[in-house]
Amino acid sequence: MRRTASLVMKVFIQRDYSEGTVCRFQTKFPPELNSRIERNLLEETVKTLNSFYMEAEKIGGQSYLEGCLACATAYIVFFCMETRYEKILRKITSYIQDQNKKIYAPRGLLITDPIERGMRVLEISIFEDRGSSSSSPSSSASSTAGSAR
Repeated sequence: MRRTASLVMKVFIQRDYSEGTVCRFQTKFPPELNSRIERNLLEETVKTLNSFYMEAEKIGGQSYLEGCLACATAYIVFFCMETRYEKILRKITSYIQDQNKKIYAPRGLLITDPIERGMRVLEISIFEDRGSSSSSPSSSASSTAGSAR
């Protein structure tokens, strides 16, 4: 017998603009996740993501050199090399996939890479195993529609 999971709802963790426009997400724990995951696990994931984004946006010698090289070659250099920012974004994607596999998927959750949502929100989808669900499909659909923005 094949088991399938259905989407129950999506939870959104908003960007935190309290320290300017640097990409960082709020560490406030969404109440919808109370019974799904421990507060410290989610906070640790968000803090790690925030530190990756802070590292990506840091201006240093490498960023300066990439900019000078780009100007000198009319940006053709970017066909041949990956920028520091792109490398860190790839690292973030890998981290999210790893966290989903080890922590979130076994709890019926899935984090979507913020780059897929325009860096506006950190989206967490909540799934329910259809084999163990006692709720009707219409109640799941109404809860999803009510929580999506």
